[in-house]
Amino acid sequence: MRTLFLLFAMVSFAWATPPYQVVVTDFPYITETNTQGQSIGLGVELLEKISAVTGFDYQITHVPFKRALRMMEHGQADIFVGPYYSDERATYMNYNQYPIYSDYLYFYTRADQPLEDDMQNWQRNYANLATLDIAVIAGWSYGEQFDHHRSELSVIEVESVESALKMLSSGRVDLVAAHDRSVNDAKQQDSDTVPVQKLIPAIYVNHGYFGFSVETVPINFMNAFDKAFQSLRDSGQFDSLLKKYEMSAPVIEAIEID
Repeated sequence: MRTLFLLFAMVSFAWATPPYQVVVTDFPYITETNTQGQSIGLGVELLEKISAVTGFDYQITHVPFKRALRMMEHGQADIFVGPYYSDERATYMNYNQYPIYSDYLYFYTRADQPLEDDMQNWQRNYANLATLDIAVIAGWSYGEQFDHHRSELSVIEVESVESALKMLSSGRVDLVAAHDRSVNDAKQQDSDTVPVQKLIPAIYVNHGYFGFSVETVPINFMNAFDKAFQSLRDSGQFDSLLKKYEMSAPVIEAIEID
């Protein structure tokens, strides 16, 4: 019986043409490129460990974020490491069951200036921010509540957190909507970035997953992938990776897979 199970598992991986095409982008601490041009980060190491358990081959390509989404949407890539879940993306990507990280999104403002009354009284009341210019990152999901009030706000889309913080430093915007991971990385890349403080409470919490093409990746493969990830969680290896990258454990929010 065990032999038959192993044979079935091996056959299930053969349904998609190996190696699996994996896309990654610049997600600080999740998927990055080192000075030798190698992909590194929490997501990359998780992929390596899950591959070692399940035995699938893969090839990583580093591309800009929007291109990674387009490749997944058009079936040009099989796996995307680290994207947030959204209903729109779920039309062309399936997700693994549990997140690999969570990001609390905040509004950030300059720390060298006193908070205006509107900012102090934020409390997720978007009317208090109506007179402020807010930089948001193109392609990011800020949650349904933000989307609902977006037309009432002065929102400026930029391509990166680095650009948003430069605009904050120069006084071109009052707030930047981002998360600690990206802000800390941007500050490391540019020591001249103005000190910031975040408004409490958070705007929203996003969860990052492994995304799988609905066109090219069979459910049997995803189920085996999830079991391998669960084994890393149970053995403490996932916690060790989180500690290595100085990241908190993700908020557990399972996605049901049909």
